[in-house]
Amino acid sequence: MAGAASRRAPPRLSHEKYIIGWICALPKELAAARAMLDELHADLPKAAGDTNTYCLGRLGNHNVAVACLPKGEIGTHSAALVSIRMMSTFESIRFGLMVGIGGGVPSKHNDIRLGDVVVSMPTGQHGGVIQWDFGKATADGTFNRTGSLNRPPATLMTALARLESKHEMEDSRIPDYLLEMAAKYPKMASKYTRPASLADTLFTAKYRHVKGKDTCENCEADEIISRPSRTESLSIHYGLIASGNQVMKNGVERDQISKELGGALSFEMEAAGLMNGFPCIVIRGICDYADSHKNDDWQEYAAATAAAYAKELLLELPAEEVRNVPMMEGISKIETSPHRSKLNSFYQYPLNRKVTNFVPRDEIMRSIHDGFSTARDGVAAKVVVLLGLGGCGKSQLALQFCNECENVNNFNSIFWIDASSPDTLGPSFSSIAQQLSDVDRKMDIQEDIQFVITTMSSWESSWLMVFDNYDDPKAFRHHSIYDYFPKGYRGCILVTSRHAAAQNLGQALDVSTMEDMEAQNLFFRRLEDQKSQETISEAQRIIGKLGNHALAIDQSSAYIQGNRIPVAQFMDEFDSCRREVQHVLHELPEHWVYKRKLETGSDYETELSVFTTWELSFKLISGDPSSREGKEVFVTVAAFLDNKDLIEALFSSPGSISHVHWMEIFMRNRNWSSQTFRKAVKELSDLSLLQSFHVADGKTSFSIHPLVQEWIKLRRPVDDRRNYTIHAIFLLANYLKTFKHKGSIVLHERLIISAHLEAVLSNDARYLTEQDWIEDASLSLSANQLGIFALDSASRHNLAEDMFRRSLASDVHLLGAEHEYTLSNMDCLARALSALGQHEEAEQLHRKGLEVEQRVLGPEHRNTLTTMHSLARVLTKQGQYTEAEELLQQVLQAREKDLGAEHPSTLNSRQNLAKLLAAQGKTREGAQLYRDVLKLQQRVLGPEHPSSLTSMHNLAQALAEIEEYTEAEQLHLRVLEVKERVQGLEHPKTLQGVRGLASIYRFQQRYEEAADLYSRCLAGLQKVFGSDHFDTVTCLNRYSNILLKVQMKANKLDKVGSVEEAAKLYRKALAGFQSVHEPGNPRTLSCMRDLAMYFAGHSQYAEAAELYQQAFRDAEEAFGPEGLETLCCIRGLATMARYQGLFKEASELYGKALAGFHKSLGADDFETLTCMERYSSMLSKAAAELHSLDSYDDAAEFYRKAIASYAESAGARHPSTLSCKRRLAVVLREQGRSSEAEHLLRETLQQMEDALGAGAKDTVWSVWSLAKTLAERRQYDEALVLYPRAMHGIEKMYGSDSHLVQVCNEEYTSLREERQHDKIPLLSTIEQDIDTSPVDQVHNLRGENLGAETAAELFSKLFPKLDILSPGRV
Repeated sequence: MAGAASRRAPPRLSHEKYIIGWICALPKELAAARAMLDELHADLPKAAGDTNTYCLGRLGNHNVAVACLPKGEIGTHSAALVSIRMMSTFESIRFGLMVGIGGGVPSKHNDIRLGDVVVSMPTGQHGGVIQWDFGKATADGTFNRTGSLNRPPATLMTALARLESKHEMEDSRIPDYLLEMAAKYPKMASKYTRPASLADTLFTAKYRHVKGKDTCENCEADEIISRPSRTESLSIHYGLIASGNQVMKNGVERDQISKELGGALSFEMEAAGLMNGFPCIVIRGICDYADSHKNDDWQEYAAATAAAYAKELLLELPAEEVRNVPMMEGISKIETSPHRSKLNSFYQYPLNRKVTNFVPRDEIMRSIHDGFSTARDGVAAKVVVLLGLGGCGKSQLALQFCNECENVNNFNSIFWIDASSPDTLGPSFSSIAQQLSDVDRKMDIQEDIQFVITTMSSWESSWLMVFDNYDDPKAFRHHSIYDYFPKGYRGCILVTSRHAAAQNLGQALDVSTMEDMEAQNLFFRRLEDQKSQETISEAQRIIGKLGNHALAIDQSSAYIQGNRIPVAQFMDEFDSCRREVQHVLHELPEHWVYKRKLETGSDYETELSVFTTWELSFKLISGDPSSREGKEVFVTVAAFLDNKDLIEALFSSPGSISHVHWMEIFMRNRNWSSQTFRKAVKELSDLSLLQSFHVADGKTSFSIHPLVQEWIKLRRPVDDRRNYTIHAIFLLANYLKTFKHKGSIVLHERLIISAHLEAVLSNDARYLTEQDWIEDASLSLSANQLGIFALDSASRHNLAEDMFRRSLASDVHLLGAEHEYTLSNMDCLARALSALGQHEEAEQLHRKGLEVEQRVLGPEHRNTLTTMHSLARVLTKQGQYTEAEELLQQVLQAREKDLGAEHPSTLNSRQNLAKLLAAQGKTREGAQLYRDVLKLQQRVLGPEHPSSLTSMHNLAQALAEIEEYTEAEQLHLRVLEVKERVQGLEHPKTLQGVRGLASIYRFQQRYEEAADLYSRCLAGLQKVFGSDHFDTVTCLNRYSNILLKVQMKANKLDKVGSVEEAAKLYRKALAGFQSVHEPGNPRTLSCMRDLAMYFAGHSQYAEAAELYQQAFRDAEEAFGPEGLETLCCIRGLATMARYQGLFKEASELYGKALAGFHKSLGADDFETLTCMERYSSMLSKAAAELHSLDSYDDAAEFYRKAIASYAESAGARHPSTLSCKRRLAVVLREQGRSSEAEHLLRETLQQMEDALGAGAKDTVWSVWSLAKTLAERRQYDEALVLYPRAMHGIEKMYGSDSHLVQVCNEEYTSLREERQHDKIPLLSTIEQDIDTSPVDQVHNLRGENLGAETAAELFSKLFPKLDILSPGRV
């Protein structure tokens, strides 16, 4: 019952029962607050939009709601948001406490120490808290802090005074509450009670902490201020607290600001956000001195002392007094806007657009608050601009900001202006003028505008003015929007715009996209009933598709709700109804009420969907009709590429410029103009049709929001989409043409091209047919370029084949089968097939093309020679070296004849022939040919020419093959030195040199050095080319192989006792495998198991277990629970358990592995048989362990399993099988089943004598076991015969001094005495020496007065195979 009581559910109260709010900034402060509660309560539902986390409970007679700021968020704005949300959920809260840690300001008048408590108390003109970083800069350079934060409620002040006077007479209860906390929560005792080991050190204000050091150990001791010791453990101080959005970490500045404020006692970062809208007292435990010597060591204790004081204060406060606090002393209810809430206060913003279901976007809201919190320049209002696409939520954010500011009285007045154009701006100003004027005004827009600007510029209270929908700066022809801004320094101006030009007005915040979690919350706002783990994943996919665009996300949610479809069905409808996507995303959520006047001068507002907002932007494109059309076509073509990394080079390639008519808008004097292109992109970016406008090295790049991209495509008819798809493919192909060698494209460019390639292929699947590729000549040329690019990527060879087949089919159709372009494409297709391993088909294509080229172009045409070379390469791959060599000799002769012996192409042919010779095993001939080529190249081209270096590299490789390592290494080092110096450390050619040197070390078995070089090469190739490039994949495989060599070397070192070196190599190999392979790669898993086994073998079980468990998880995820790699990991875990003596666990794991191996590999596989042997052994050991623990039933069960397993794997008469049988018999005897034990032992002894011999160890043990069993069964005669035999065998094995001999002799002596007591003849003279003849043994028995018949009968039992002991012989 006691246990049930302790698990009783906590009390659940209603919201109105909570009348005190407690706010913390840090989790450690929340922990201290929670520890002070006398009782915890159950959680309650929260109001819409409330994202706070609460801890509810009782403290004395008060019910308290405790809230903490989100982790990682600090400052006045975050505190304000938490208080606003708390008040929306707990409307009955009268006032609150802000409790936590702060920095102390020690002085001559205030002996503040670490752990002391500072409580806010009104002083002079200040209400107890002042925001020290908010105010205005004056002309003389000083900084005036403006405004004053509200005083705490009178009820709290009364309780405060009462407690302060109480402490004059008696000690504070804080130490008592800390002791209670430690007793109730022992885990908190070490940190949250006074840290005796920590020093309370105060340095002089001017002395700065030593940079780069976490502690003050290196700070100058001479700078420490000496202070007298105090008798009390802590003191409580009452006075002014300085609050701000910045951390105070400067002693001099701390003292200066404290002096300016009249003596602040503490600096902190939240209270200023609460005091006006959340009446409270601020309580701070001092954890540092607000100087550069900050550390976190005292924070927990300081949080606890502050919380303990808060408890003491609340217990001093009668609950009835709190309940009687009038609302005007608590939290005022918000009146309806627009209204005048009090004298000279106005709140005028559009209620019909007020947010009802707003999803908090905390980061943006915090940025707006922070933008208005910085110091003023003393003249102008502070301006913050919200920039973003139409429908991304700019106006909603502005409305929410107004709502929050009104709730906490941040601004005395708030005004809203429609800044769509001068025509809409004027009436807004007239409305404001009417509110501000004391008399009825006759509407005159110009006078009203001037009146409002003049009035607000001199306004004494803080004000906010929102200029909404400032999307078309050009509409303000005669005046800048800036001319409409009042100049008063007490004012703040918030602008919303989709036009980039607005960012020049003030601090700009990009709000185009929502954070992922915010977007998810918005999506499920109306779909809460469908929310699950599966639908969350689907929602993330939808959100990504819509580019985290606020209105589009809410429209998709509204569509799902309105049509009552599952979340999982939305993308199907979106994709299948692409022509009607505007219909799918036309559901307009009520709380957006997104309306605009589409025509100037019209009074009618139209509800807009996310798409129609962007049509407005298209109408704002400038220029004559031809220019406007060109820009629209440009944007549309860009939308058919990938939406990111749209670089100028994609559009400016020569092939595109000369064939695309609309490119003329970017031309000047018939040449491409980067300046004109940049100007056009900037205009479209300013209209939010494009994004991420960027200029680097004179070249422009940009991106398109994914939803804008989809809309641009869908606004065109289907036939147009086909044409734009072809156009985009053509642009990409022409860009690829600008690269002379596709293999030299670096990673950054490769990633950009790959992304655009995926985009055009996706559009191809949607809008093009195979017939389009055949009949369109531009597509044929494009396909060839795309194929060449794909051929250089290891995982894109299938795409290369597809592109070349398309290009070839088109050339055959348009140009004929024997055209030069057709034959060139045939050669490309053959190369792609060869890369895919389809060498026979590649050979057939090469031969077919070669036959036509020799006949049509001639045997010595450059294309013919190229095809001959390609054919030779394919033949080499198939081992047809003779024909390959003949072809290469022909190519060489033709080039020598046509170009000369020293022409680079001729020398290149010689190099290819040398490679072929090396491939045939004619390495010395190949090396000599390389030397000849190198000599010519060095003379003709120079020793550091790239071709000379290539030949030097190839010669070094050939020398390594014939084991001339010294010269090979010198050549590679020379090549590498030149490449590093000339081309840089990460140039592809340099990395080729690194790989060459690594191969030399590999040949020499210098595996560690080789691994380091391969690692460097791989990292460089991944950075330059990416993981998919052919060279990267090749290097990866070689690095992986060399790591395997390192691993094998570690195995050998471990076996010969070089423990430390083995561990070092194991770790090196594993780190290498993990860096290049995904988790679950077989080589990585093998290395992990080897290293784990190394750890286990050296008793480092924790490390071994961690590695094995990780390997098991990776293997199971990659291969499933029955994969061979997974089974190997299970077997490894079993082995580790065996090393630790955990035999039962080991047997279970071996059994699991055995079942898997048996199922996957069969009964006769080596892995299965090995695992079965270990399984049997562990069963036996587990049985012995259970036996030693007197767990006889379990031991018997495991022995039977072991016997069955050994019998299956090794045979019924195998020593291990027989040993387990003997041990099972012993267990049976100890269970009292001596009859079964005797039977089993006789059978086992017979089999052991047959298989092992009478003197074998297991046979002797069986003799002794049978003797014991017979003695228990009172079969004394036979037992007394067996004991001497057992003693003799034991003595022979272990020596006469063995304690086992003594034990056996004691049992034997005891048995003889027992027999004598029972009047049974003694067998004292029996000799069981197997060297004594049986006849002598009979004579010895007869010496004991046994008859011949009896002696013979006994011996026939003991030695059944000796027929000489028959009665007749006796």
